[in-house]
Amino acid sequence: MVWISDPLDENPNPPIRQVASGSLGRRVTLFSNYYKVVPFDVTKNVTLHHFDVKILDAKKSDGSDELEKITPYEAVAATAGPQKSNAEKKKKRRMGRPKGPKPGKEPPSQAGIDLGDMSSALDNVATPHMNSSYKRHISKALGRKIFSGFIKEHPEIFEATNDGKGLLMTFDGICNAYCATSGTAIPQILKGPIRFKLKFYDETLNREKEYHIVWKLVGKSLLKELLQHLPKCQPLTHQCQDIFHMLQVMLNYEHARKYATSSLNNFFSHKEERFGQNFQIGHGKEGVIGFHSSLRPCGWKDASCLMLNIDVAHRPFLECKSLLKYLRSQPSAQEYFKNEELGPEAIGLILDKIVKEQIKISTKHGGYTRQYKVVGVSDKTSMTCTFDVTKDGEVETITVAEYFERTYGTTLKYPRMNCLLVGNKKSHMPIEMCDIVANQRVRGRLGQDESREFIKRSAQPPQQRKKQISEIFDKSCEDKVQVLASLGLEVDHNMVKFEGRVIEPPVVELGKKLQPKIERGEWKINLYRDAFKQPAKLDHWAIINFSTAKDADEIINEFKKMMMDKARNFGMDPKCPRFVKSEPLPCNVGDLLEKINKDCKGLRLLVFVIDDGDKRTYPTVKAKNRLNFVTQCAHYSTLVKLDGTIMLNLLLKINVKLGGVSHVALPRQPDHERVGGNKVMVMGADVNHPDPGDKLSPSIVAVVASVDVHACKYVREVRHQNREHKGRDIITDMKEITKNLLEQFWRQNKILPEKIMMFRDGVSETQFSQVLASELRAMREACTSISTDYKPSMTFLCVQKKHHTRLFLEKGGNVEAGTVADTTITSPWLMDFYLNSHTGDGLRGSTNRPAHYTVLWDDSDMSFDQIQRQSFSQCHNYARCFRSTSIPTAVYYAHHAAFKAKVLLDEAILTDGHKWLAAAEKSGKDSYPDEELDKVVRVDISMETSRRMDYV
Repeated sequence: MVWISDPLDENPNPPIRQVASGSLGRRVTLFSNYYKVVPFDVTKNVTLHHFDVKILDAKKSDGSDELEKITPYEAVAATAGPQKSNAEKKKKRRMGRPKGPKPGKEPPSQAGIDLGDMSSALDNVATPHMNSSYKRHISKALGRKIFSGFIKEHPEIFEATNDGKGLLMTFDGICNAYCATSGTAIPQILKGPIRFKLKFYDETLNREKEYHIVWKLVGKSLLKELLQHLPKCQPLTHQCQDIFHMLQVMLNYEHARKYATSSLNNFFSHKEERFGQNFQIGHGKEGVIGFHSSLRPCGWKDASCLMLNIDVAHRPFLECKSLLKYLRSQPSAQEYFKNEELGPEAIGLILDKIVKEQIKISTKHGGYTRQYKVVGVSDKTSMTCTFDVTKDGEVETITVAEYFERTYGTTLKYPRMNCLLVGNKKSHMPIEMCDIVANQRVRGRLGQDESREFIKRSAQPPQQRKKQISEIFDKSCEDKVQVLASLGLEVDHNMVKFEGRVIEPPVVELGKKLQPKIERGEWKINLYRDAFKQPAKLDHWAIINFSTAKDADEIINEFKKMMMDKARNFGMDPKCPRFVKSEPLPCNVGDLLEKINKDCKGLRLLVFVIDDGDKRTYPTVKAKNRLNFVTQCAHYSTLVKLDGTIMLNLLLKINVKLGGVSHVALPRQPDHERVGGNKVMVMGADVNHPDPGDKLSPSIVAVVASVDVHACKYVREVRHQNREHKGRDIITDMKEITKNLLEQFWRQNKILPEKIMMFRDGVSETQFSQVLASELRAMREACTSISTDYKPSMTFLCVQKKHHTRLFLEKGGNVEAGTVADTTITSPWLMDFYLNSHTGDGLRGSTNRPAHYTVLWDDSDMSFDQIQRQSFSQCHNYARCFRSTSIPTAVYYAHHAAFKAKVLLDEAILTDGHKWLAAAEKSGKDSYPDEELDKVVRVDISMETSRRMDYV
């Protein structure tokens, strides 16, 4: 057992691709949503210029010392942005409030309920040459507006080139501006450093603001450096990375300026619905159709080039409606807003759904639209909140309701409702005067019903998606024409066409060595004859009914009979349940489970039946992780329509939870190439992050590892990620985790694995080197801590599903299970490939998303074919179904383990919230204490049930 690069380099890099592609499998013609970007004139020598641009609020002190040292350009002092005539401005003032204090303004001590500053952090986007001392006080969107207004108002600066064509400037919204020239010089004035003064009219604030734009040239690069580097099949140099980043910003500048952005390179047109009609998903939310546009280096050697990846994107946004309508559309909220006064439930809902989620609202009562952030709810209503106004030299005290009546002729419909506290000054605003601002994406996770509707409405058959991508490409190219021309580049208007392969699936084996035929990623089982590979005994079990249905007892009795019949067919040797009883809700479910655990010695399985609308019983049961038996949930509505297929799915889950194995996958490799046996440990890892806005909850880390010859039985380690690492995807406790998993492998097999194969989820391309430097190093240290000579070979693969690559067939329908794409659209230097390992319903359902695999490390020097076949084989071991999955089983199980830990933590906090909040305050870290988190999240391997796969 030998490690390559031992000791590991300080900054290890993934291996370089040595072959164009694998060779095994049936050839198939594929299309993908990539478009080639090539120079239309190879003789054109394009230079990219990079400027450092700081947009500073003139009233802010930051940068004032620096401004004094920079040459001012006083000629540029006009106003940018939409202009208003003096008459219009006077009219606005007449329509506004009378002179005096703003309505409802009062000292903070009288401001009622307030949650403080909820401002979000800056986007975590790496930008070259970013000045770390520059503190941005404006959003990217506003920055782009100011920059665009500045260019529009002063074209004379940017047209002063010696060829008379002018400069096409682009801006990243932070502090970097770029342009391209071909054999021409940029104006001397733009070389800077220089300061421009600018007055910009902000429509959302309805006022002008003065800004200082500090501008200087910081560097220039030749585009051909990047184009000539790609065929070398080597990682991009720092210079090429900068060029690539410039191109990415330049090509997407117009998109970012015109449309709402939900994340990097995703653009949406919420109001205009330019790319498709919005669709309702419930509770004041709607799905919005947009697009993804990113530049990618692709191909190998002479075929290397730049490509545009264009895809349809869907994102949930808040509906543009009145704030009251939005609040009333929330689950169970109709009752809260029925009366003219707000009760504690209604105020709590506003704090939770509006303040905590930082939803912006707008008002129009002044004759113009103005936006605010809601920071709290006042304890005063529009009838009780008063302020002084001066009229004709006399001071008068009026209420907010009277103010709106006198000034705007608006009689408030709900004057007894509490006012909202809005803006930095916490002004009082009647809730009925507020609307939801457009282009606000939904923060946090959707509810179960919302997710179901969103996924259903977002799904598109492959041919429909392919057609829509082509239409979006044509529309998006309209915004890229001028930039492409300035760069001397053109885009092929046809989706890239290339050759892929369909590799054979593994052999799946059931009980009695039966090997069913795999068709389109699925295999059948005879419900009356075929047995599981290793059936668990269904001998000590019970049923509890929490359903309130009148005929529940009768339905459950039929369910019991069918369950025993099918379990007998599958070889589980069932016995009658020890008890079947009903426990009508409400009852203390936790106490009931503890009593059963104490009184029913030897119980192995408890099946509990709940109603569909019961949202509390399931998490309460699953949170009891110290029981001596495993649990299985069954919804009453499912039992009503019970058939053989539903029972099979239920027994598959029960069998694996009781320690059984439903089927095994046997790779087709020759013995000398096979990656398997009890000398191999397959691992899967995932990091689950808390919802946005959750300031206290940690990230959850879950790592699973196989302990049997067929990689079907897994053990797990779960951790909470330290507060200082929250939001990061690097696992910080990998050494102890790996060591514990190896020890459990030893207990099961009495040997240590000679090879470890890790499937790592949740890592972006920019983190590959970090993962190797941290996690691979920690895994190695775990091995040598057991024995200095113990050095098992490690193959470390990153598995990504959050990408925008789609594969299409010419004839339509989804690509087959086993389809591999490892040429043309893959990296020029990384060992990566796309594998579609499952089959979806491409005619009526959605377009499959292939998994993207990247080999980050390989001590055993596996071939491309070996890695691809082994990865595909690992997608056939999932215990819950008789079909292949979209990602390897180990990754799925890591997801499940992390999710169960999150359920445990959420339930613990919900059950005793005051205790947890007090502990967080006492810790002084703005997070829950480590020792309390460990009690809930960590797996106690001393308990027998911890070794059962109850999380699957």
